[in-house]
Amino acid sequence: MTGLIQADTSGSGPVPVPPALLTRIARILTTAAEHTDNTDLAAVLRRDAMRASG
Repeated sequence: MTGLIQADTSGSGPVPVPPALLTRIARILTTAAEHTDNTDLAAVLRRDAMRASG
């Protein structure tokens, strides 16, 4: 989804993204982190979720 938004934007720099999309991405990443047994992967997913939501 992010790639589609970026492809629709001309030029370089920040890409405007609807806040609801970032919230949904953060939720998906958090859920994935809760369902993995790999602690390193869980930590990375949680970090990315915090970046998406914040």
